[in-house]
Amino acid sequence: MKRGLDITTKGWSKDNIAKLRKKLIEQDIKYKVKIEMPDLTVKWLYARNPDDVTPYCKQVGATVLTIEDF
Repeated sequence: MKRGLDITTKGWSKDNIAKLRKKLIEQDIKYKVKIEMPDLTVKWLYARNPDDVTPYCKQVGATVLTIEDF
């Protein structure tokens, strides 16, 4: 996967989330992809192109649930 970013925000403050979002926008991240892992956990991936997460999903056996503009 090219420059995909997996975000886990448990325990993060809103200020930290805002800083992270700003940094992602500066790095030209355009899509937020929601995936379901084989153990049924849900994760969000951020990428420049939604096709960038496809190889990762195939490798780990995940399913893409939604693709949204960031």
